[in-house]
Amino acid sequence: MDLSAVPTTRRPSPAPTAWAWILDRPARGPAVLHSEGCQHASERGRPLRTEAALDALAGPGTVACTDCDANDVLVPILHHGQSGPSHPLDSGQD
Repeated sequence: MDLSAVPTTRRPSPAPTAWAWILDRPARGPAVLHSEGCQHASERGRPLRTEAALDALAGPGTVACTDCDANDVLVPILHHGQSGPSHPLDSGQD
C-alpha cells in the first residue's frame, strides 16, 4: 500500500515544562517556598528555579509550603540519599 499521497503534518513538540517556585520572606517567621500559583504566596515573593529553591530549602530558616506542591516535590529531592540505601540494589551488594 502506497501512502505517499497521504498528506502529513508535523505537530510542534510541546515546550518542556519546568517547575517554578516562589520564595516568600514574610515579616515574621521562616521564609516559605511555594509552587508558582500557590494561593498562599505573597506578591513580594521572588521566583526561583528548582536548583535555587533546593539551595534555599537546605539552608536554615526556610520551609516548604504544605498546601501546594513545594513540600511534596522539593523535600523528597532534598532528602534523597541522606538516610542510606532504601533498596538492597542501591547499596551495590547482591
